Amino acid sequence: MNDDPRETVEFHRLPDSHCPSCRRTLNAAGSLIGALPRPRSGDLSVCMHCLAVLAYGKDLELRLLSQRDINGLEVKELRALAATIEELRVLAATIEGLCSPPR
Repeated sequence: MNDDPRETVEFHRLPDSHCPSCRRTLNAAGSLIGALPRPRSGDLSVCMHCLAVLAYGKDLELRLLSQRDINGLEVKELRALAATIEELRVLAATIEGLCSPPR
Protein backbone atom coordinates (compact mmCIF):
# COMPACT_ATOMS: atom_id res chain seq x y z
CA MET A 1 0.00 0.00 0.00
CA ASN A 2 1.28 3.45 -0.91
CA ASP A 3 0.96 6.09 1.81
CA ASP A 4 1.63 9.01 -0.54
CA PRO A 5 -1.65 11.01 -0.51
CA ARG A 6 -0.96 12.15 -4.10
CA GLU A 7 -1.38 8.54 -5.22
CA THR A 8 -4.92 8.28 -3.85
CA VAL A 9 -7.88 10.18 -5.24
CA GLU A 10 -10.76 10.49 -2.81
CA PHE A 11 -14.11 11.58 -4.16
CA HIS A 12 -17.79 12.02 -3.31
CA ARG A 13 -20.56 11.29 -5.78
CA LEU A 14 -22.88 14.24 -6.31
CA PRO A 15 -26.06 14.79 -8.31
CA ASP A 16 -25.38 15.51 -11.98
CA SER A 17 -24.68 19.15 -12.73
CA HIS A 18 -22.84 20.98 -15.47
CA CYS A 19 -19.82 23.22 -15.54
CA PRO A 20 -21.12 26.70 -16.34
CA SER A 21 -18.05 27.29 -18.53
CA CYS A 22 -17.70 24.15 -20.70
CA ARG A 23 -21.13 22.58 -20.00
CA ARG A 24 -19.56 19.15 -19.35
CA THR A 25 -21.35 16.94 -16.82
CA LEU A 26 -19.88 16.97 -13.33
CA ASN A 27 -21.12 14.43 -10.80
CA ALA A 28 -18.35 14.07 -8.24
CA ALA A 29 -16.03 16.15 -6.11
CA GLY A 30 -12.55 14.82 -5.61
CA SER A 31 -9.25 15.62 -4.01
CA LEU A 32 -5.88 14.88 -5.50
CA ILE A 33 -4.13 15.91 -2.31
CA GLY A 34 -5.70 13.96 0.55
CA ALA A 35 -8.90 13.75 2.52
CA LEU A 36 -11.87 15.75 1.32
CA PRO A 37 -15.06 16.52 3.21
CA ARG A 38 -18.31 16.48 1.26
CA PRO A 39 -18.68 19.88 -0.50
CA ARG A 40 -20.83 22.56 1.10
CA SER A 41 -22.25 25.84 -0.10
CA GLY A 42 -19.44 28.33 -0.64
CA ASP A 43 -16.73 25.72 -1.17
CA LEU A 44 -14.48 26.18 -4.17
CA SER A 45 -13.84 23.69 -6.95
CA VAL A 46 -12.13 23.43 -10.33
CA CYS A 47 -13.71 21.81 -13.40
CA MET A 48 -11.57 18.83 -14.35
CA HIS A 49 -12.41 19.36 -18.03
CA CYS A 50 -11.76 23.08 -18.62
CA LEU A 51 -10.10 24.14 -15.33
CA ALA A 52 -12.72 26.82 -14.63
CA VAL A 53 -12.74 28.03 -11.03
CA LEU A 54 -16.16 27.29 -9.52
CA ALA A 55 -18.07 27.64 -6.27
CA TYR A 56 -20.86 25.49 -4.87
CA GLY A 57 -24.21 27.14 -4.21
CA LYS A 58 -26.76 26.23 -1.54
CA ASP A 59 -28.03 23.15 -3.43
CA LEU A 60 -24.50 22.27 -4.62
CA GLU A 61 -25.18 23.92 -7.98
CA LEU A 62 -21.99 25.22 -9.54
CA ARG A 63 -21.27 28.79 -10.55
CA LEU A 64 -18.26 30.44 -12.13
CA LEU A 65 -16.25 32.68 -9.87
CA SER A 66 -16.13 36.23 -11.12
CA GLN A 67 -12.91 38.20 -11.17
CA ARG A 68 -14.30 40.10 -8.18
CA ASP A 69 -14.82 36.80 -6.32
CA ILE A 70 -11.27 35.71 -7.14
CA ASN A 71 -9.85 39.08 -6.03
CA GLY A 72 -11.58 38.57 -2.67
CA LEU A 73 -9.97 35.20 -1.97
CA GLU A 74 -7.31 34.80 0.69
CA VAL A 75 -3.76 33.94 -0.39
CA LYS A 76 -4.17 30.46 1.12
CA GLU A 77 -7.24 29.83 -1.08
CA LEU A 78 -5.46 31.15 -4.19
CA ARG A 79 -2.49 28.85 -3.54
CA ALA A 80 -4.80 25.86 -3.08
CA LEU A 81 -6.58 26.67 -6.36
CA ALA A 82 -3.27 27.05 -8.20
CA ALA A 83 -2.05 23.71 -6.81
CA THR A 84 -5.31 22.01 -7.80
CA ILE A 85 -5.16 23.40 -11.33
CA GLU A 86 -1.54 22.25 -11.73
CA GLU A 87 -2.36 18.76 -10.41
CA LEU A 88 -5.26 18.51 -12.88
CA ARG A 89 -2.96 19.58 -15.74
CA VAL A 90 -0.42 16.91 -14.76
CA LEU A 91 -3.18 14.30 -14.46
CA ALA A 92 -4.60 15.21 -17.88
CA ALA A 93 -1.14 15.01 -19.50
CA THR A 94 -0.53 11.64 -17.86
CA ILE A 95 -3.85 10.26 -19.06
CA GLU A 96 -3.25 11.63 -22.55
CA GLY A 97 0.16 9.95 -22.60
CA LEU A 98 -1.31 6.63 -21.49
CA CYS A 99 -4.07 6.79 -24.10
CA SER A 100 -1.90 7.85 -27.03
CA PRO A 101 -1.13 5.12 -29.55
CA PRO A 102 2.49 3.96 -29.60
CA ARG A 103 4.70 5.54 -32.28
